[in-house]
Amino acid sequence: MAYHEYKGILFPAIVPKETLDVMPDYPVRDDDIFILTYPKSGTNWIMEVVKKVMKAAGKMTTPDEHSTWCLEMYVPGMDEKPRHTLAMDSPSPRIIHTHLPRQLAPKMVANPQGKVRE
Repeated sequence: MAYHEYKGILFPAIVPKETLDVMPDYPVRDDDIFILTYPKSGTNWIMEVVKKVMKAAGKMTTPDEHSTWCLEMYVPGMDEKPRHTLAMDSPSPRIIHTHLPRQLAPKMVANPQGKVRE
C-alpha cells in the first residue's frame, strides 16, 4: 500500500491530501455525532451501539443512511465520491466516524467548545 505524509503524519493513499485539506473547514451540524477513534479500537462496535441507541430513541429510521464510516477515506472504484462529500448529502442527525487525529479533525469538532470532550 502506498503512503504519503501530511503535516508530519503518515497516511495511506486512501486518505487523499485533497480530503485532508478540506477537513478543517468541513461543515458540522448541531446534531452531528462524531466518533473519533484510533484504528482497531472498537470502532465498529461503538458505531453499532450509537446507531441502535439513536434508532431506539426514534431519532433515525434507517441508521445506515445517516452513517459515514471513515470520513477522510476515498477508495476509487468502491466509493462513488469522497466520503466527506457523501456525508454532506446525508440526512440529519448524522453519525460520522473518523480516524483523524484531533488536530486534523474539523475545527467545529476539535475546538475546546466543540463536540469532542476528553
